Amino acid sequence: MRTLIRMELLKLRKRRMTWIMLGMLVGLRLAGTAFSVFWSSQAGVEPEIRERILASATLPNTIPDALNFIAGLGAFLLAILTAASMGSEYSWGTLRAIIGSGVPRSRFLAAKLIALSTAAVAYTVVPLVIVVGAAVPMAWLLDRPIMASGIDGPWVGDVLLMMARTVLPLLAQVAMAFAITVVTRSQAAGVGVALAATFVEPLAALVLDMLGGALAAIADYLLLVNAQALMQYNGFGTVQVPQGTLSQTHAVLVILDWMALYVTTALLVFRRRDIEVRSAA
Repeated sequence: MRTLIRMELLKLRKRRMTWIMLGMLVGLRLAGTAFSVFWSSQAGVEPEIRERILASATLPNTIPDALNFIAGLGAFLLAILTAASMGSEYSWGTLRAIIGSGVPRSRFLAAKLIALSTAAVAYTVVPLVIVVGAAVPMAWLLDRPIMASGIDGPWVGDVLLMMARTVLPLLAQVAMAFAITVVTRSQAAGVGVALAATFVEPLAALVLDMLGGALAAIADYLLLVNAQALMQYNGFGTVQVPQGTLSQTHAVLVILDWMALYVTTALLVFRRRDIEVRSAA
């Protein structure tokens, strides 16, 4: 099993797409921050808005803001990476060779998922570390304190919890794209359906809420609704969330249930299906 995991991690490291999309995640966040700071310095910007922008560009506020950005764009990028990683096994014909060598199908899928989950963690940790590092010179340039408060145990605990709240929805997105790619044996379908769900589900939740009654309760069990609710709790100390926000416990359990459904579906379909080689599309 360790050999399979190392092999899958090596595939991801050797894949140029992995590094390009990680660079996009970091670059777009830094560029967006720089543009916002520049815009806030222009004449006519209200002081409250300017202060909010500058606080978001420096510690500690840059941490939850960066994680919210990662949760949004990172979900798109990881869906693409997941579909490409699994879809290429079909299109390149490597899947038949791996399974034909005697590797159990369940172990292969587990190794693939562990490697992709590691990528999800890396897509959270690496950009966050770089953004935090960039916040130090940004504070010097803006003549603001590097850290408004001291770093202690509760502060570190809040950061770790925020990272966990970010990683969990990303893992669910990986599981979704993975299951769709396995079921359809299509890289394009894995990317397309996973990304389409990002736009369709919020609209479905809005319609269900407008209909009211028992139908409105269905929205509380949609994946992205719970992912967004979980991110509302990111922050330091006691975070005031909007009234009616789903509880953290509810959100975590629903996300885990969706992940279990996706992984189980992928495993059942993969174990019972003959391995065929198809194009990436």
